[in-house]
Amino acid sequence: MYGGDSPLRNTCAGWENSFMKSMEEHIDDYLDKYNELSKKGELWRIRSTPQVFIKEVERIKKYERDSREHGYFTEAAIQSQVKSMLAVILMNKVKYEEAKEQCERSKEAAAQQFLKEAPQKQEYVKHIKVPLEFKDVRAIFSGLMRNQITLEMIPIHVFEEFKKTRQYKMFSREKPGK
Repeated sequence: MYGGDSPLRNTCAGWENSFMKSMEEHIDDYLDKYNELSKKGELWRIRSTPQVFIKEVERIKKYERDSREHGYFTEAAIQSQVKSMLAVILMNKVKYEEAKEQCERSKEAAAQQFLKEAPQKQEYVKHIKVPLEFKDVRAIFSGLMRNQITLEMIPIHVFEEFKKTRQYKMFSREKPGK
């Protein structure tokens, strides 16, 4: 078990102050996760060893420093990306069955959300005017792909314009017989 005055915690001692506090919190999160999974006998769920975790944190630190030095991104974007990268490292591994169940739950939740949004999408499509703007093409395409609208619901003059778009060609390939 890791904890207390571990080599993992001591490794972060040289990091700059703005980064260190956040990294220490993540290292604590890693150690908490490691200890929790160890107690359950599920260490196979942890994505990395402490040594690999340290290397990844150092890689992320370098990315953060380079991004700031070269002005690639805003500070908010850098912090968001660093947070996301660390979240992936700390994520538990899952069994295939668990992933499949999670996927099914996500599909069901999306279907329910699409169903709730359908009346608004149908009303929006009724009032679209030609020439089509990109937001209108996008609304029609997403409505069709999510089964919120049908081709019959699109006014004929709008449908004639929509047929000329790349999105209609993609939809036609996706839905055979249309």
